[in-house]
Amino acid sequence: MLDSQTLAMMAEGTGATLYMTLMSTLFGYILGLPMGIILVVTAPKGLRPNQVVYRILDVIVNITRSIPFLILMIL
Repeated sequence: MLDSQTLAMMAEGTGATLYMTLMSTLFGYILGLPMGIILVVTAPKGLRPNQVVYRILDVIVNITRSIPFLILMIL
């Protein structure tokens, strides 16, 4: 039922899945965490309110957040 070729393909697929998941998580932390911190700090009631920086990052986050929903709608 499970021969060596099938197990090798499953191992390769699992490795590729783990690689993609880890890279996307790392990418999300590298970009998302600083953006979130800057958004909280520059919010109107934040530690250092800055309307320009807050509005620019807010638009970027809202556009980026809607991309998965657009992909699902197209599919």
